[in-house]
Amino acid sequence: MGNEKTNQAHKDTKRTAILAAASAALCFAFIFAFFLGRVLPVPADVSGVKAGLSSVRCSLDAQTPVHKLGGLYFPVSGWAAAEGRDIRIQDCSVLLHNASKGAYYRLNTCPQQRADAYRADGDQHDYENGGFYALVANGALEEGALYRVCLLYRNDGENALIETDLVIRKLP
Repeated sequence: MGNEKTNQAHKDTKRTAILAAASAALCFAFIFAFFLGRVLPVPADVSGVKAGLSSVRCSLDAQTPVHKLGGLYFPVSGWAAAEGRDIRIQDCSVLLHNASKGAYYRLNTCPQQRADAYRADGDQHDYENGGFYALVANGALEEGALYRVCLLYRNDGENALIETDLVIRKLP
């Protein structure tokens, strides 16, 4: 009889662990689908921002669209750093520029550490915290529009709008 109670307790513990894991996965899916992969409907304000700073270096990773949670997403990742400045109070946001509308859209952008971030010879500044990651939900894009990926880079009171060569178009 004691073994039956022990076996039942183990089964109950396993069920609880499975339910907890499933709940955590659902929470992650909710956060992923509703926050990270959204293009905000309000255009980003880029007024008063310089068109690039000569000291800002950046790199984007070439990535292909991915299917997640029943949707198609374009991953955008890379790094940006102002030469000669530590990245402590830096803010880098990924923007989409719809040139036909003249509008910029800000993506939810997550910071990342990047060991491959720019470092000039002998430069002792910390650039590793200059990485970023964002997702563009294919469903949030306008049919037929082209979106140029841009970076809005802020560090030490300076702002720079950096246009990249990466262009995204809604896929069927």
